[in-house]
Amino acid sequence: PKILDMENSNLNIMGKEYYVLANESSAWQDDIWAWIDSQGDAKFKVPREYCTANTETVIGFEKPTNESKIDNNTFEVRLRITTSKEIEWVKLYKNGSEIESFGNEKLVVTNITLPDGTYELMGKVRTKDGSETETKIRIGVKMEWNFVPSPTASASATP
Repeated sequence: PKILDMENSNLNIMGKEYYVLANESSAWQDDIWAWIDSQGDAKFKVPREYCTANTETVIGFEKPTNESKIDNNTFEVRLRITTSKEIEWVKLYKNGSEIESFGNEKLVVTNITLPDGTYELMGKVRTKDGSETETKIRIGVKMEWNFVPSPTASASATP
C-alpha cells in the first residue's frame, strides 16, 4: 500500500491520477453565501443556523394503529417517544388503568393479552423535568374498534 504524501499534490495510484489539496478552502462556499446575500428575492434566502432548541416530547403508537381491528387476543404494542429531554418513565394504560410500566427507553415494545372487546389504549411518558405527554388510540380485539352491541329483546312476564 502506498502512503499518501500530503506535500505532493499529484498522486498516481494504480495507473490513476489523483489530486490532493493540502488545505481545504471554503472560498467557494463564501462566494455562494455572498451571492445569496445579494439576492433581493426572499426565495433565495436560506437559513444558515442549525436548530438547537429542545424539541417537544411526542409519544406515538407504532403498533397497533388507531381505530384498528386486532385478530388475536395477544398482540404487540409498540410505543415510540421522540424528545430531546431525558425520559423518567413510560406507561401503558387500558381503559384508564395502568397495565405496564417501563424505564427510560425511547422505543417500548411489549406483548399484551386482552379478551374480545373494544379498548382505549393510552401511552404516557414523563420526562425528568416532570412534564408528561400522552396519546390515545381506540382498538377492537376480534371486533371493529367502534362495535356497539345491538340490543336484544328479553322475555318478560306479563300480568
